[in-house]
This record gives sequence, C-alpha cells and structure tokens, in this order.
Amino acid sequence: MTLLPCKYFSNNFSISIFIKIFLILIRDIYYNI
Repeated sequence: MTLLPCKYFSNNFSISIFIKIFLILIRDIYYNI
C-alpha cells in the first residue's frame, strides 16, 4: 500500500514538470515570432 501512493506521486510530479517545460517552450516560441 505504500508503493502505490509513492508511484502515483512520482508520476504526477513528472507530469507537472513536463507541463511546465512544455508551457515554457510554447511561451518562448510565441515571443520569438
């Protein structure tokens, strides 16, 4: 039971980091145009 929340938290954390990087890239492209 300890593994499941840990795995979910890790997955959620990586997804949020991916979204942040994605938004930063979109913003950079938008300002460069």
